[in-house]
Amino acid sequence: MLHGHGLAHPNYGNESGLPSPFNDGTKSANGPNNVFDQGKGVDGLHSSKDDVRGDDQNLHWYRKGINNPGLLASIIDELTYARGLSFLPVGHLHAANAGVPVLAALGFANAEAVMQQGASADEAQRHTQQDDLASLRFTRAGLDGGQGTRDDYRTRLVYRGRVVNPQGVACSIAVRFDNSTAFASTSLGSFRLSTATPNHWALFEARIRFNPGVNWHFSQAPNTIATIISDLPDAFAGSGPITVRVRVEKAFGNPMASHRIGTVEVRDGPGHLFTTARRSFSLLGIANEVGECVLTPLSI
Repeated sequence: MLHGHGLAHPNYGNESGLPSPFNDGTKSANGPNNVFDQGKGVDGLHSSKDDVRGDDQNLHWYRKGINNPGLLASIIDELTYARGLSFLPVGHLHAANAGVPVLAALGFANAEAVMQQGASADEAQRHTQQDDLASLRFTRAGLDGGQGTRDDYRTRLVYRGRVVNPQGVACSIAVRFDNSTAFASTSLGSFRLSTATPNHWALFEARIRFNPGVNWHFSQAPNTIATIISDLPDAFAGSGPITVRVRVEKAFGNPMASHRIGTVEVRDGPGHLFTTARRSFSLLGIANEVGECVLTPLSI
């Protein structure tokens, strides 16, 4: 689904032709010498901050001055993230990505970006990691590359049901099970937004395929429940600020040992409209968590 939103692998992956663990290195172009110069550096970890990369050209967006894929910034756009290596912290040689060994070395045990290609035996990926969220939010900064401006966009998923046509022509994102892929794959249809913005593309369709022989896991119900426990004072269009308090709990039967982390967005209207007030708060990952934010309503 994240491929269907335009995200690529943060690591080389199988398409590079590099063997494991070299293909864990951070996604890059191979540079003028047409060779991937993937060196693991002093720490012995591919895809970490001290990788030796020769003339490889980094393609992974990282947080300026931080270069830690386990942390999520409050503002994610071209002012806070970069691909050019000149914004790396002192002593860092290359952009790090969110593979298991690197995140563990940074203090995030048993974690990995969903978009990191490759899975080990007995590995389960149950929710997105901070690097996934950063990449998704980065794309939403729009053509001007700045968060919070008029050209920002959001994603709205609408279930269209099951169709007989296996290509799912009625859907922008169609999902099917067939043997055309050994595991899973996503193909995209896209077009360049304009010649004035050569690095910006729009997606108009995605086709996701799963091999039916794989034991896929699907949640039978929501993993979490968010409940508004208060919104004071009572709101009306154009009224003053309102403090909204929300409780986020694990749903009954959720087998995940940890509690939710991430961002909760509160709005005063349907999510697909741009004329709604929006505020958010971050989850700390504790039981029966209650967070709050303050927003001024634009509609009722």
